[in-house]
Amino acid sequence: MKKFKLYFDKDEEVKWLNEMTEQGWECTDFKGGFYSFKPCLPGEWLYEADLNDHGFILSKEYRELLKDNKINVICTWGFWFLAKRKAQYGPFQLYTDLESKILQYKKIRNMFLGAGLVELICFYVEMFAFQEMKQWYFFVFSALLLGLFYVLWKAGLNMKNKIAALEGKEVTDPSSIHSLMGAVLVTCIAMLLRNYIPHLLYLFILVACIVVEIVLTIKIKKENE
Repeated sequence: MKKFKLYFDKDEEVKWLNEMTEQGWECTDFKGGFYSFKPCLPGEWLYEADLNDHGFILSKEYRELLKDNKINVICTWGFWFLAKRKAQYGPFQLYTDLESKILQYKKIRNMFLGAGLVELICFYVEMFAFQEMKQWYFFVFSALLLGLFYVLWKAGLNMKNKIAALEGKEVTDPSSIHSLMGAVLVTCIAMLLRNYIPHLLYLFILVACIVVEIVLTIKIKKENE
């Protein structure tokens, strides 16, 4: 059996996989949002997800360490890997103490925010290409990149709030991502209207929006430290 789901919260993904096992379905593979399952005993397996220890690569040493703890690596995909262990061995968590769990969440947060920043830069490159080439597919790519930027940054801020909860700190107001998106959209509109507004006004709006985006990005970064 195959199921399609996209998760940007590894805890929600693990929860769902454990629920599938309770229904008698064992996860055997994952690729691009598609999960493969085969029948198993209800509750036979427990799952975990984490970042690879070397970017896109899960090292042989880490695989052997997991194997020594009776943990089976299901697959790797991008920066991530999925793992499972027989429920008969007890609760399954890759990080059991508070400090290591916070460190894990910080790595995931930084990965999401870093990837989101790359998507934002690529968005502007595509928008400038659309302005110069007037080809519709550049605009489509821009829209996709902007949507991906929003999803990744929202996932990063979600990780930030998980960290704050573990540290007993105040949870961040999600309005910061909405303010940043608003500035990006205004910049996008200004770029689209470049030929219809005075040149100096266009430059003023563009520079003002970019400055606001930089300030908001720095603010979010400082809140993450």
